[in-house]
Amino acid sequence: MEMAEFVLWDEVHQLQLSDSPDTISWKWTNDRRYTAKSAYKAQLHGTFSTFNGSWIWKAFAEGKQKFFTWLLLQNKILTADNLIIRNWPCNEVCTFCDQELETATHLSCYFAREAWLKVSEWTGFSSTPISLDEVFFADWLHKTLAAVTGRQRRNVAAIIMYTVWNLWKERNRRIFD
Repeated sequence: MEMAEFVLWDEVHQLQLSDSPDTISWKWTNDRRYTAKSAYKAQLHGTFSTFNGSWIWKAFAEGKQKFFTWLLLQNKILTADNLIIRNWPCNEVCTFCDQELETATHLSCYFAREAWLKVSEWTGFSSTPISLDEVFFADWLHKTLAAVTGRQRRNVAAIIMYTVWNLWKERNRRIFD
């Protein structure tokens, strides 16, 4: 769906035909009225981040893992879905499961789930595994980190960062080596 459309797709299907006059509504405000401010925000939507990742920089991890996690949570790593948007040639399928489109949030395929299970067994940290129904890795991550506090949160965040970093490195080994 394009940003310039005034009615959301789901709303179109829920509308009933009637003899009442047509109305225009603006999807970028709660009251559905156009404002210059909302148009400006809509134009810049996705160009800057409102993401609060202060916990990333406090984790007991190296800088490259922190930076990678920051990019991952903003869906800025160069996975197939992002390469396709840029019209770069690539293999669209996940190199681990060879079944689904590779995305930054595709961390619930069987290979990645097995890696998460092994890491949790090895570290003794048991978290709710990433389910196949999880839409966003960030949501799972925040839920997982909310269950722990202080120094333990920094340790758990580091474990998660190193796990996603090593999954990324293994992905790259399979593609480029």
